[in-house]
Amino acid sequence: MREATPDPPAVVSMDDAVVAPALRDAHVHPYSGMDFAALIAFGVARVRDLGSRLGAGEPLPRPADCADPLPEIELGGPFFDRPGPPRLSLAARWDSAEELPGLLDDAVTRGARWIKLYAAFPQELFGFMVREAHRRGLRVALHPAPGGAEAAIRAGVDELEHLACLVPDGDGSKRGTHVLNHRWAHRDPDARWPNLPPGTRLCPTLVVQRKLIEHAASAWAFPGVPGNLAAFWRRMPTTARPWSEQEIAWARAAEPRMHETLLRLADSGVTLVVGSDTPNPGVLPGQGLWEEMCLLVRAGIDPALVFWSTCVRPPAWPASGDDPLMFLSLPSVRSFLAGEPGPVAPVLATLLRGCVFVPNGAGVSESVSQEAR
Repeated sequence: MREATPDPPAVVSMDDAVVAPALRDAHVHPYSGMDFAALIAFGVARVRDLGSRLGAGEPLPRPADCADPLPEIELGGPFFDRPGPPRLSLAARWDSAEELPGLLDDAVTRGARWIKLYAAFPQELFGFMVREAHRRGLRVALHPAPGGAEAAIRAGVDELEHLACLVPDGDGSKRGTHVLNHRWAHRDPDARWPNLPPGTRLCPTLVVQRKLIEHAASAWAFPGVPGNLAAFWRRMPTTARPWSEQEIAWARAAEPRMHETLLRLADSGVTLVVGSDTPNPGVLPGQGLWEEMCLLVRAGIDPALVFWSTCVRPPAWPASGDDPLMFLSLPSVRSFLAGEPGPVAPVLATLLRGCVFVPNGAGVSESVSQEAR
């Protein structure tokens, strides 16, 4: 490991630590003022951006030395939602299909590797968008509307986001979170939806459902969430008003149905991709990924599969002496293996770019350097 400063090497005592590959959060929306240091504090060395303004409206954070606890960012492009004025600030403005290739070119220029189709993107354009994206070396994720997953799979979409959204289409007149929860809560135990073919990549984001239930029960007080994020989410349709007791009950009844279904899908050969959807309501950087991992274990997914699906390197690790590492306490390992709910403790330290980042009490990392061995 390189020595980043002329200061003497620091010695970090980590008795009974478990050394493991660092983690990758596969579903993040980086935003202005995001606490990137909190990601490093929880051992997250890489994030996949699935919709942000980084590289366009906002500068891309670039680490300079050991003073910068920043993860590697797999850059994404904007959302592609319905035509016309965007509903969300992260979505691209487009009015006709002829404009879409140019917007994909812009994403490539930014350095994007993924683009994301949002719930209102027209299904009749799925195939066109996938072909144009793949021609440019971009992969395509989809946040499906009810009934949209089947069309997306036929079109060759690379990955589906959010298990909660994988419900059959109704009459098309009712949309939204409460409709999804109602469908899941009243799902017949013998029903086979969603029925995804083996090899389909799915990012479940169970933590979003958990956080919606927790914060709806507090009338969107968002305890522990930074004020600017809490204010932002209170303006969104899902959280703009208190949920009724019936709506909260539907969400609670939906959660175990989702867990049972996810275990069936994993057993059938669906490939799980682990991501948190930070900063979805109440999901915090770094901590949210560990909460997602624990929820997957609680749903019955094998802890080893969850871990190897989340770490930066696949099971063939170690492949390189430069790979990022994390140092875990034994109680944290035991909690994860048991699928215990949060709060999840930060890691003891994260090794990244030859720097050792040690979380302090506030969840912000400080760095120390070590000489090459």
